[in-house]
Amino acid sequence: MSIRYHSENRLFHLQTPNTSYIIQLNKSGVPVHAYWGRKVADAPWDGMLDYQERASFSPNPYPDDRSVSFDTLPQEYPAYGTSDFRHPAYQVQLADGSTITELAYVGHRIVQGKPGLEGLPSTYAEKAEEAETLELTLEDGKTGLRVVLSYTAFAEHDAIVRSVKLVNFGWAECRESTIVYTGVGYAAASTGTR
Repeated sequence: MSIRYHSENRLFHLQTPNTSYIIQLNKSGVPVHAYWGRKVADAPWDGMLDYQERASFSPNPYPDDRSVSFDTLPQEYPAYGTSDFRHPAYQVQLADGSTITELAYVGHRIVQGKPGLEGLPSTYAEKAEEAETLELTLEDGKTGLRVVLSYTAFAEHDAIVRSVKLVNFGWAECRESTIVYTGVGYAAASTGTR
């Protein structure tokens, strides 16, 4: 099995023959990039993310916890308007002109193989046992906008393939949307870069 979910730590561990990719859900259900590198043992690790008190100019979504700022958290899929000053991964404009959404985890599934991307070219697995896919479903509770982040780990190759799908299941009409990237936010302390 290439993908494991540790419910007690809200942690997803994807493995290829030589690499590990780890996503952890924070207390609001925001998926955070915790690790990507050499393959590590499959263990539900505590304290993977470096939470430390931030300066007063770093916005804080939790008044009782100054150690969390979306501006410094390495989010898997950052949104516009959530106190993160970096470029968002996507942006939608709602019928009322608002461009702010807050995605949070609502569920996931782990499937054998790699589902195709309808209408798009993509990598594939010829047999289901060649890959395993994690689909993380996030939703904005106010608009009903849903985002599915897909991560496929290949059993015989050091490759993890990512894709994203935005679906408006909600009651709020979206006028336009932009998907900017499916990048990875790195913690400055672990990579030495920003």
